[in-house]
Amino acid sequence: MGIRMHDCRCSAAINLLAAGVDEGTVLKIGSWKTRAMLDRYNVQHSAIVKATMQKRDVYVAEKLESVGASSTAPEPQKPRSNDSRGFYLW
Repeated sequence: MGIRMHDCRCSAAINLLAAGVDEGTVLKIGSWKTRAMLDRYNVQHSAIVKATMQKRDVYVAEKLESVGASSTAPEPQKPRSNDSRGFYLW
């Protein structure tokens, strides 16, 4: 089947975004006019998502430390059934 130009543009978008190139520049390089087209090509790899979530965890931990809160999550509340129909109320 060979390599298609479409595949090259898709790979370029993924690699440029992963390298930290801003979206506006990627749009220009790919000759896309709308953000929706970039979203179509921007397939998120699990490694990128995992790295992003780790950055979020570090950010939240630093914010919690700066306000003097502990970094442990509070105990989740247990639902109580106060409704005669069996609905759980928080």
